[in-house]
Amino acid sequence: ARPIMNNTGSTPASKVRWRIKADILPVPLPNDFKFPLPPMKSGGTIVAPQNNGWMAAVVEGRVSDADVRKVKYADGKALYVWGVVEYEDIFRKRHRTVFCQQLSWRPTEDADETGFVAEIVEGFYLAKHNRAN
Repeated sequence: ARPIMNNTGSTPASKVRWRIKADILPVPLPNDFKFPLPPMKSGGTIVAPQNNGWMAAVVEGRVSDADVRKVKYADGKALYVWGVVEYEDIFRKRHRTVFCQQLSWRPTEDADETGFVAEIVEGFYLAKHNRAN
């Protein structure tokens, strides 16, 4: 999973750090699900105004061939990515964003000459698990 950090502001975000995790989990998630995060923070970079940066998390273990289609189409389980992004604004005020997305694949309408149908990966924010200051 590779979420994008977008700095939509007019000033740089500095000391940008994040903790991120990805896993295959049930759909829907239990209401009391706790989102464990890795202990180490990565980053420490700058994201310029109107620019973005990438984060990445890899699912531990393997998904069986029989489960790949179910995960891709959120059939009982799906790929989730969650984490925390912290940064400092130009006024040295600290900010924190907590996020969680469920990822799923959607076939496009068109097939190429071999019959291959491309897919688009979409991320959906989970309403109860996203907040920022």
